[in-house]
Amino acid sequence: MDVPRIAVVGAGTWGLNHARVVRDDPRCELHAIVDTDPDARARATSLVPSTIVVSDPDRVFSDPAIDACIVATPAATHVELARAALAAGKHVLVEKPVALALADARRLAATSAAAPQLVAMAGHQMVFHPAFAALRMLARERALGDLLYIHAIRAGQGRIRLDEGVMWTLGPHELSMLNALVDAPIRSVSARGRCLHAPGIDDIAFVTLHYATGQLAHLHLSRMHARKERTFTVAGSLRVARFDDLAPAKLQLYAQREDELSRPAPFEHHAVSPPGDAIALPATEPLRAQLDHFLDCIATGARPVTDVADAVRIVAILDAAQRSLALDGAPIAVTTDS
Repeated sequence: MDVPRIAVVGAGTWGLNHARVVRDDPRCELHAIVDTDPDARARATSLVPSTIVVSDPDRVFSDPAIDACIVATPAATHVELARAALAAGKHVLVEKPVALALADARRLAATSAAAPQLVAMAGHQMVFHPAFAALRMLARERALGDLLYIHAIRAGQGRIRLDEGVMWTLGPHELSMLNALVDAPIRSVSARGRCLHAPGIDDIAFVTLHYATGQLAHLHLSRMHARKERTFTVAGSLRVARFDDLAPAKLQLYAQREDELSRPAPFEHHAVSPPGDAIALPATEPLRAQLDHFLDCIATGARPVTDVADAVRIVAILDAAQRSLALDGAPIAVTTDS
């Protein structure tokens, strides 16, 4: 195969971000952009005047010149578009969440399993963020000690949505990082929140994941927050790592104990000395790193780090959280089999 020719399906803000990184990557070619909205097509033409811009996704699915598709449309359309692309013999990168219902996510997984020669990858770009990659390496090398808990905040004054709750809009970012970090099954999920603008569409959510190995993860998700926050804090028995995507020093490491050699019992009070040690990171855009991984998988046949099975697990967690929210925080067991 020559350089893969890629079509981006969806020319909204995020679709055009995908188009930009594909356009700029010498390892692939931006062959076409698809959107049903004429205004979106006009914006796409302005960004990449030399690229074919069409309104019907079937035109790219049926085009033998196209090797792969990136699906960046509204979440409710992800499954059918991704399945159609796979059925047409295209490699697929589909944005998060891959589905808004667990049954639909499993249908996509079944379609992917029936075409093992094709790469089917979920667009969980935070897994490819250099700060998270470094944090994950610290955890794997046990520089943090035993993992105790994770606390994440993804909040701000976001666009009010009447079609998708904040857990489904923002939650996949944190859940993808948790899946990559914690190698343990989730026993149950609890969620509480508020639906302020439409019944059943949460604008604020507090989600707690209980792992079978004892760790806890707590997520604060909101589009009604006073200021934008993007933090992911991992507490270990030796050190605490804090990933702040809005800070100049995006990853900092803190001592968990004043005297690590004394090794007192976990949860005993100890001082943590700010500001922590900043970890040097490469200046890599996560979306570009994600595309590089997608292209690597196409070239080698390797299984993506964020494959469809991983995406199904995330939808299963979100499904359990949504049911818990409706039951005022009752713990809900998670069935994560894809």
